[in-house]
Amino acid sequence: MTEPAGDKRSLIFVHGSLGMGGAEVLRLSILEELLKDESLSIRVCVLRKRGVLADQVEAMGIPLDVLGNRGGLLDFAGVRKLATYFRQHRPTIVQSSQFLTNLHTNLAARLAKVPVVVIEEHGVYTWKKWYHRLIDRRINSRANAVVACSHCVAESAARHLNIPAENVTVIHNCVGRSHFQKGQGTREAFRQSMQTSNTALVATCVGTLRWEKGHRFLLEAWGQLIAAQSIPQDSELWIVGSGPLENELRGLSSELPGVRFLGSRSDTAEILRASDLFVLPSVNEGFGIAIVEAMSAKLAVISTNSGGIPEVIESGRTGILVEPENSRQLADSIATLCQNPSQRKQLAAAAQLDAQSRFTPARYVKQLQNLYKSLQR
Repeated sequence: MTEPAGDKRSLIFVHGSLGMGGAEVLRLSILEELLKDESLSIRVCVLRKRGVLADQVEAMGIPLDVLGNRGGLLDFAGVRKLATYFRQHRPTIVQSSQFLTNLHTNLAARLAKVPVVVIEEHGVYTWKKWYHRLIDRRINSRANAVVACSHCVAESAARHLNIPAENVTVIHNCVGRSHFQKGQGTREAFRQSMQTSNTALVATCVGTLRWEKGHRFLLEAWGQLIAAQSIPQDSELWIVGSGPLENELRGLSSELPGVRFLGSRSDTAEILRASDLFVLPSVNEGFGIAIVEAMSAKLAVISTNSGGIPEVIESGRTGILVEPENSRQLADSIATLCQNPSQRKQLAAAAQLDAQSRFTPARYVKQLQNLYKSLQR
């Protein structure tokens, strides 16, 4: 069995994969800060496949183990394998995020008698069916603590898990500044690699290509802008991410000039540095960590008045919020910022200052450490 060195507490973070999702980017940011805590011994366990961020975790010197599980709701063999892994490494605390990973971690931790289980909730899960809610209430609700990324998500989690709202700890997500200092590429060099003019207006959207991210409404807005000639002819819309709606969205954009699908990327920092504004047209959003990434990169942000986003953006000061599913408002806001570069710069500067003061890894980790201490008393 693996024993933590000395009096160190052993902490294992569990993920299904380490792709470019919000929960995974968050993990990178807080790992950098948690490494400063010499009382913790940290590992990362990936249930299915490594993902594009795995190399960055290992570059920090953090042990990363991939179990290669099949996945799925009924992956009992995977649960047993995870329980064996927990028995081997004997963690004091395990922490997981996302529905299936939370389920398998809770079951395995119970089999392995792990002292403390913390689960994270990152979204308002309107997609959940009756059996998801039953699992939440019978199994995931038994975690020692629930961390929600916003007050909106905390209310949803308390309702789905059938636990008192005060039992959910709200810790707003963060993005580490060092995440945006990696990579030496300049704005001009990246645009050259994309064969994009240095003077072209570039609007960027980062997010999984799923219905709740609202890409359809952004494409509708882009079509309206092109038809009305409200933006320069060489303007481009960069869509970063992958997901189940990719083929449908590509079809919708096939006749729209300037729309480019960049796929799932690990160089988001360079992409944002080469952009002029950021748009996240979410229909349903628990927090919007991509918004904080854009704010940290000093970009003006246009998003929606959905879920936890108003906890991140103060409309008119650090960005512009429109109503969800409203392509007309999206188009008008993009046109406004395109035609008013001084307003765009003002919003971008305020957004960066806000991100650097409110959404830091140091603040996140301090709140997380306080939670750990309260659970181990």
